[in-house]
Amino acid sequence: PDPLFLKDAPGRDISMHPAGAAVMGGTPVEAYLGRTAHDLLPAEAADVIRQDDLDVVRAGVTHGYEERIGGRIYLSSKSPYDFIDGTRGVLGVAREITDRKRQETQLAAIAAVTRATAAQATVAEVALAARDPLRAATDAAVIWIFVADESGRHLDLGLDDGVEAKTA
Repeated sequence: PDPLFLKDAPGRDISMHPAGAAVMGGTPVEAYLGRTAHDLLPAEAADVIRQDDLDVVRAGVTHGYEERIGGRIYLSSKSPYDFIDGTRGVLGVAREITDRKRQETQLAAIAAVTRATAAQATVAEVALAARDPLRAATDAAVIWIFVADESGRHLDLGLDDGVEAKTA
């Protein structure tokens, strides 16, 4: 299920496993052979992938990289591959790790909120301390924190950071 690929010195795909074609867009492998990352991907992603490839070619050692393709994150292990003609390309395998990275981000956010709020004495202080770590973790434009009243039947607005809250 993991994409396997072989690229020549200029970065053209010369061999690709069908899983690699699925990652790149799903058309048959033949559609990708002879093409570079710049032919297939947005420039920003292609630039990163090409630089990673060049680092492996120049250093002559295997290295791992996190690379983004189409909103997904892959852990790519790339090794130098010496061709018979004396040129060096890249032989690689990639594993999709998007969900793992999302979980790591969520755990880091929980830890950041815990650290920020641990020493706070009041609900208002906890809300203020949690605001920035929550925003960083979620990219939220608005943070609302509600606190249940003593009866547990109504919510009071503890923090309104962003747009005005409308509650009934």
